[in-house]
Amino acid sequence: MQRISLNEVTDDMTLAKPIYFHEPELDEIVTALFDEIFQNKDILICLSQISTADDSTMVHSINTTIYSILIAIKSGLPTHELKELAEGALLHDLGKIILNESILLKSSALTQEEFNHIKLHPSLGYEALEKKHLLSDVTIYPNGIVVYLSDGTHGIVKAQNPGLLYQPVIRVIDDRDPDGEVSVYDLDLATRQDISIVEP
Repeated sequence: MQRISLNEVTDDMTLAKPIYFHEPELDEIVTALFDEIFQNKDILICLSQISTADDSTMVHSINTTIYSILIAIKSGLPTHELKELAEGALLHDLGKIILNESILLKSSALTQEEFNHIKLHPSLGYEALEKKHLLSDVTIYPNGIVVYLSDGTHGIVKAQNPGLLYQPVIRVIDDRDPDGEVSVYDLDLATRQDISIVEP
């Protein structure tokens, strides 16, 4: 496969602010990552599908990947984790190709129903990648870890909801009672849009 220069990729992008690389080693790292990712046939098929469905989504996906890698490098993310990050960023909008094309490419304002349809794309993309076995081990909140919830409670992740990375089932430990009584119960975040996981 022909080596793809990062500068060649960005030359074809329409950006609000162009990406400029002043450090050759960053260009080398990012370009090498793209080279490695593009060896994966399943990823190439996904990218081809995205490009066919909506070219602007393809450009956005590449931009997102480049920025993600650069931020990760500057933040000290270990090199062995960069490829996984890059793959996720590159395919993060895959679900859009499953949406109704007339809604996805609509130039006028979306109705609330259409907007709700657009919001399905993350879970649709997850399901598509899972079927290709590209996401078999991906979890944002692994089972067994302690999480804090927006309603002031905390708990332990008990189970995963397929396709809903940020909405697992939580075994909640509610110790807010002034008399010291503790309540323990299961909470499925997929059914409670008013409660979410927050940083402690």
